[in-house]
Amino acid sequence: MLLTGCRPSSAIVQLKEHIDFNHKRITIRNVKAGERKGKPLYRFPLYNELQSLLEEMGVKQGDKGRLFDMYNLVIKNYTSPLSFWDRFVKKLYLEKKIQNTYTLKQIRSTFASFLVNILKLDIFVVKKLMDHANIKITDKNYVDFNVNVARKHLDDIALDSFLIDES
Repeated sequence: MLLTGCRPSSAIVQLKEHIDFNHKRITIRNVKAGERKGKPLYRFPLYNELQSLLEEMGVKQGDKGRLFDMYNLVIKNYTSPLSFWDRFVKKLYLEKKIQNTYTLKQIRSTFASFLVNILKLDIFVVKKLMDHANIKITDKNYVDFNVNVARKHLDDIALDSFLIDES
C-alpha cells in the first residue's frame, strides 16, 4: 500500500491477474467509491520498486487469485481482516519501538504527500494515481504549500528571464 497509495479496501481485493508485468501496469478496483463514480477500476503504473516487491512476493505474469488471499474477504467490512495492524502498531508504540501510532489509511496519505511534496509530481498526475474524483481533494489534503520553498524557486527568476532572446 505504501508503494501504490492504494486504499486498504482495494488492496485486500486486489487480483493477481490485474497485475500486468508485460505492460507495466496494475488495474486496481476502487471498492470505496468506484461503483458510485461509475468507474470501478483505475490503472496504476507498475514501476521498478513495486515490481521488485511483487516478484519477491512470488507473483508472476499469468497468476490468478487474490494477491492477499491469506486474509479473509469480508464483504460488509473489507478492512476488518486487517485489524491486526492496529494491534501491532499499538504494541510497537507501547514497547517504545515507534514514536507515533498510525493507521493503514494514513499510509495512503503519506504516499500522496510524498508524490506531491517530495517527488514534486504534478497535482493532476497525483489525482489520477490516487483515483480522486476531484482535484480539490488532492489539493486540500495533500499539497503542503510552503511559502519559503516557493520563494527559493522564485529567487532564481530575474526580470531578464521574461525577455525573448532574438538571436
